Amino acid sequence: RPCFFYMRGQCRKGDTCSFCHMSHPERQSRMDKRRRQAFRKMHPSEVFALLIPVLQQKALALDNTPATQRKVSALIAACRAGQEQHEEVPRIGKDERLLQMTLRSKNVCGLLAELKRAIGGYTSDATLLADDLLHHLRDST
Repeated sequence: RPCFFYMRGQCRKGDTCSFCHMSHPERQSRMDKRRRQAFRKMHPSEVFALLIPVLQQKALALDNTPATQRKVSALIAACRAGQEQHEEVPRIGKDERLLQMTLRSKNVCGLLAELKRAIGGYTSDATLLADDLLHHLRDST
């Protein structure tokens, strides 16, 4: 197990520390039970408002080619098309900011899984486009 004090430069035990002082890859962040429940109770338009900007940034950071840009744009359009015309984009409050921070620590695969879970039966086009984007990113990286 990694030594969290060493990572912050605060380990006082040095060679006698029973934890590892080597670098370790970061584990993917998971939402705690309360945040998972809050996230799953959100309306799809609220989920889109939180998730889409993070997903767009991470997907384009992996592969910023025109093909990826088109696939991301198509996914965003499909998510927005599934929303009712009269809905406003919800404001992001304190709890939503905490959820957004957790989402930022997820990888693209985890973000797409959350998006598909939120979509459910809401729009099948977005589900297909999310799968297509994931396969495209796996093939390109």
